[in-house]
Amino acid sequence: MKQLNKTMIKQIAACLFIAFTIASCAKETIAGAMLEAEEQIANGSTISMSYQVNGALVKTTVNDRTNFAGSYHKLSCKKDTYTINNTDYYRYALSLVSTTGELSFLFYTDSLQAKTYVHKGSFGNQHFLEYNNTNGYTRYATDSMSFTITSYANRRINGHFSGKLTPLVGGTSNTYGTPGSIMVTNGTFENVPVFY
Repeated sequence: MKQLNKTMIKQIAACLFIAFTIASCAKETIAGAMLEAEEQIANGSTISMSYQVNGALVKTTVNDRTNFAGSYHKLSCKKDTYTINNTDYYRYALSLVSTTGELSFLFYTDSLQAKTYVHKGSFGNQHFLEYNNTNGYTRYATDSMSFTITSYANRRINGHFSGKLTPLVGGTSNTYGTPGSIMVTNGTFENVPVFY
């Protein structure tokens, strides 16, 4: 009986040792992978976006170390979820926050790819741009915003964009200005980090 208890104790100790070793390795692997992913994003490269709003140039350039403004990134593309009828879907939100305003574009996909994504006014009233206190929407069927991702590698995207938007002129009264009077041209983005 004593021999049986010693054998069982040795087996239990061996199982516990194996379980702790596997758990420890798994933690190291996950932590190592997370560290490697963060180092890949924070490699000191330059991130930029530029475009023209009715001919006026908007240009933002930051590096990985200065891409933070409080709790958000100045220029990034982030995967998130949204819910419709209790079902979760994925999208990527490309956003720029600068001294002259903001620009955002939603890629409605669970797998971001190098291709063209288009939002047209006929699919709903969406906000894309705030520039010098003027907000631009795809309000009318002739409005659109088009983003082309030309490359997506190492959690970075590059590409170009353009659009034709309608200004909101009435604040909360939802009064809109001349359809398509906000022209977004010559838009480019380079090395924008993608966060999951």
